[in-house]
Amino acid sequence: MGCQWLFAQESGESVKSLRAGFGQAAKRVKLTDLRIHDLRHIAASWPVRDGVPLEVIKELLGHSSITMTERYAHLAPQRVREAENRLGHNLCHTR
Repeated sequence: MGCQWLFAQESGESVKSLRAGFGQAAKRVKLTDLRIHDLRHIAASWPVRDGVPLEVIKELLGHSSITMTERYAHLAPQRVREAENRLGHNLCHTR
């Protein structure tokens, strides 16, 4: 029988905080400048770069407002250029 928790102690109880274990694991592999929050940043940044809509990322990360998620919008400047190009293309073809 498996454990019901994604992160569990050897006793089978749920882990209440990942911070200490994460710090120890990072140290063990010599990533002394890596913080657990960095993983959350990666979970937001990579989908933005891949073009996932901010609304989807907001839900994924559990942000209460889109304002928090919009902090990552600068990572996809090509999306703005693509939208501008489409708009320009559409304007040219409607005249």
